[in-house]
Amino acid sequence: MSRTCPASHLEDLELLFGHMPMGIVVLDRDLRIRRLNPAWAAFAERYGRFSIDQIVPGLSFFDVIPGTEASLKPIFARVLAGETARQEAVRLEIDGAASCWDVVLVPFSTNGEVAGILQICVDVTERKRMEEMLRVSYQALERRVEERTSEIERRNRVAEGSRDILATLNSEQSREKILKHIVSRADRLLDSDACLIYRLEQENQWMVVESECGLPPDYKALGAGPIYATAVAQASLSREPAAISDLPAYVLGEMAGDGRLTDFHRRWFETAARHFCSTMSVPLVVKDALYGGMVFYYREQHELSEEEFRLGMMLGDQAALAIENSRLRAQAELVAVVKERERLARELHDSVTQSLYSVTLLSEAGRQLAEVGDLARIGGYLARLGEISQQALREMRLLVYELRPLVLRREGLVGALQQRLDAVEKRAGVDARLLVEGEVDLPSSVEEALYRIAQEALNNALKHAGASNVTVCVSGRDDRVELEVVDDGAGFDPSAAGKDGGLGLTSMRERAEKAGGVLDIISAPGQGTKVRACVKLDRESQAGLQA
Repeated sequence: MSRTCPASHLEDLELLFGHMPMGIVVLDRDLRIRRLNPAWAAFAERYGRFSIDQIVPGLSFFDVIPGTEASLKPIFARVLAGETARQEAVRLEIDGAASCWDVVLVPFSTNGEVAGILQICVDVTERKRMEEMLRVSYQALERRVEERTSEIERRNRVAEGSRDILATLNSEQSREKILKHIVSRADRLLDSDACLIYRLEQENQWMVVESECGLPPDYKALGAGPIYATAVAQASLSREPAAISDLPAYVLGEMAGDGRLTDFHRRWFETAARHFCSTMSVPLVVKDALYGGMVFYYREQHELSEEEFRLGMMLGDQAALAIENSRLRAQAELVAVVKERERLARELHDSVTQSLYSVTLLSEAGRQLAEVGDLARIGGYLARLGEISQQALREMRLLVYELRPLVLRREGLVGALQQRLDAVEKRAGVDARLLVEGEVDLPSSVEEALYRIAQEALNNALKHAGASNVTVCVSGRDDRVELEVVDDGAGFDPSAAGKDGGLGLTSMRERAEKAGGVLDIISAPGQGTKVRACVKLDRESQAGLQA
């Protein structure tokens, strides 16, 4: 909407001209000055051709401020047509000094017709300067917020990655899978393009890659090779981190003229420089001994920060922990094998050997009776001899089956239990059944524990309870798995048997607790026995480890 300034108001404006901090000028339709205040005169002197004393009514606007015709004439024409025009932050510069002005052009009328233009100029240089300062400060604050947010996200990513690696370290996965998971996760955490873990052999003179992520095929094809006395290699041998920010320049410069380079070293450097521009290496120290190193590669030139060095060292420590855990697990498995063999030896001595000794005695007694012709008593000895032989045969089958633990890994829990029932219980004349409910997809540690519990319960039913019927039930649910072994044997008093850990009850309870579950035994003399193990499952943790 256009607005006009009535002529009667000009007298009031005249009174304000000398006191207003803004420049005000009144122009007629010919764009000649009718009225002006000192502030506008100072403005015109600064950017025009006349001194302040020469700027008087009657002068043309474009004579006072020349060079503005092209930009202002179209605007003046619109204002004379009744339109109000505004220009914000008009930049004016003279002698290298710039200023900013807000300009308003308002038409005023006489007798209903536009008689001229009222121009108001306000110096907003200081305001724009403050606005620019605020804008710059705000942008700097935004950048700091973004950097801080990015830093928090990165730290959260590092913390999550560390938790994931620690969960993997505590899993039952193989050493190969754990190291593969570590290099893959470390590669992402340090934003590198490739990562590898190597071990040193032959008194730290030979490097063998154990696990890698992102290496190009021609690099992996190099295989194992000797350590060369580069800065990175020497730092690793000294148990210190090291980096090369410009690998191609390092190879072409310091390495090119070194006559000590073997063909392997030359191929290694040429291949590395062809694919990567920067590298970092951290040592792997296992039980205070240098095991090897962890190397990160970057395709683009990358200046590593102190924090990246610290993160690399932390990841190297976790890789070293995985290697040490693998060693300890192997030692523990060896100890377990030795203990199992000792247990089988005791079983062989305590049961089968004694049975065979009894068979020998009965055979000798029967021979002596035959010599004297006491055939009536020979029948009793032979019957007893048959019973003991059958019992020894059952116990031998148990021991032979226990010497075949690979069936669990090959067939899984359900398959291993079925093979056990087929190979031992059914061949011994026991009516044995296996019932499965739900999904039975378990971690290897839980499978091992439940299988050993079932094995012990079945052994007791066969050797001590004299059961003729045995039922094994495995029930899998989302958050837990249950195992039940029920027999119709002689039964016993669990509280009395538990005092000395008889019948393998202590072993079964320990296995259940180690797997994160509980064991219940329900039995009474003459009423059979039910052994029930319940283990809770953490499906989310298992899924995270598999991913």
